[in-house]
Amino acid sequence: MNYQLVKGPDNTVWVSLQPLMQDVKSSLEKLEVIDTSELSTLDKDIMEFNMLGMKAIYTFLGALLQESNDKEILNANTDRQTTH
Repeated sequence: MNYQLVKGPDNTVWVSLQPLMQDVKSSLEKLEVIDTSELSTLDKDIMEFNMLGMKAIYTFLGALLQESNDKEILNANTDRQTTH
């Protein structure tokens, strides 16, 4: 586990996104190489469902990170325009 959770004074929990994304990606890579040939159909379906959920989480976290990057770029451009 590389990500960190920090509770603020207002009890809001903050998480470090990039390390969390890396942990999710690492877990997915480990799950993808598991031999499921001996599993029952139900167990295979459960595993696939769990992996799909993890992929959705990874995609969502990536979107949050991209939104943050976009806001930084927009703010930098706005700041540059107001100083000229």
